[in-house]
Amino acid sequence: MQEDIKRHLDASIPNHITLTEAQKRKIILEASNQMQNKRTKLPSMPLIVSVAIISLSFFLVISYIQNRLEKDLTQLFEENLMDVIIPDSPYTSLIRSIYVDETKEMIYTDWNGIYSYSVDTNSKEILVEPKEESRIHQIAVNENWLAWEEIATSTLSVLNRNSNELIEQSNTHVGDIILQDDTLLIMDIFNSDNDNFMGYRAIDLHAMKQRNIHDFTGNGSHSLAAVNDNLLVVPEEIESEGETRVKFYLYNIKENTLIGEYEVPYEMAQFVTLTDNKIFAQLSNEDENSHLGYIDLESGKLHEIKAPPFSEYAVFDDYVALSINVKDTTTVKLYQIEDNELKELPAFKNVSERLVRPRFTEDGTLIVNGEGEQRTMYLQDVNSP
Repeated sequence: MQEDIKRHLDASIPNHITLTEAQKRKIILEASNQMQNKRTKLPSMPLIVSVAIISLSFFLVISYIQNRLEKDLTQLFEENLMDVIIPDSPYTSLIRSIYVDETKEMIYTDWNGIYSYSVDTNSKEILVEPKEESRIHQIAVNENWLAWEEIATSTLSVLNRNSNELIEQSNTHVGDIILQDDTLLIMDIFNSDNDNFMGYRAIDLHAMKQRNIHDFTGNGSHSLAAVNDNLLVVPEEIESEGETRVKFYLYNIKENTLIGEYEVPYEMAQFVTLTDNKIFAQLSNEDENSHLGYIDLESGKLHEIKAPPFSEYAVFDDYVALSINVKDTTTVKLYQIEDNELKELPAFKNVSERLVRPRFTEDGTLIVNGEGEQRTMYLQDVNSP
């Protein structure tokens, strides 16, 4: 009987949970004791009734195991949930904040300056001095570099966070800024030195050499590009046989080569993300609900994930955070992908306020913003459970 329980225990453990043999033995022993207690209370009875009672006890023990696993999993998520409150900061700044795993800091802008908040020391640092006339539109940051666009002066600035050296490029308008290690990727809308090019360009931040990667040829896109492991995917909406379709262009950043093109039968792709050797996107046609899908880069095939209706998503490996409808509002829930279906995970169980704006870091930290009075931000490490 214990072997049956062990087989069911192994089958019940989620993929992201690792139990030692000692932990498994403890659960099985507790489950066996539960069954033994039920047996000792049984009076003598015919064999067929005894078998039925034993079978019922087995299923009760299995239920005990499932409840125990769910309780342990909930505790693991709670232990790896961090709340961050940055005082005297506007919500419009926090909603766009970026978390840097390596330095454990939140980076954000109030449009006039750029700031760092350490979640370890609860201290604030000014990275870019605020100026009344500044209009900082967007930022990108990692542990070594900080890049931002100053739209009032049409200036792209890059700060080396180790040496404090500042590099500026004037007369430039960019629609997107992405940092990949020591490479800055920008969506170049206008550059006085190369005004015929519109697309994505790479800048080696050590050598300050620029090269064009992708020249726009379609009708624009509802999503920015995405980067992961030196791969860049650029979505575009193109006309194909009289219909609008989304096409993804995949590039190797280091080699500056196009390595794949993928067309999908949808008019719009939003929140395009590269992770786990897949291109994820929120896909839709006009007047239709959104679908969550991905292109497997090994097979080139499009797969759709069975998901509840959602307005926004974020993905890291096989974890998906969705903004879904709950009663008369929306909130964020965390799921794991299993056979292209979503299994809900017990994250944010004890968070009562509405959660919005899910986004993952490259290392797998999920950030969501709370809309309670303190405007708390929650950091959930999905690697630890």
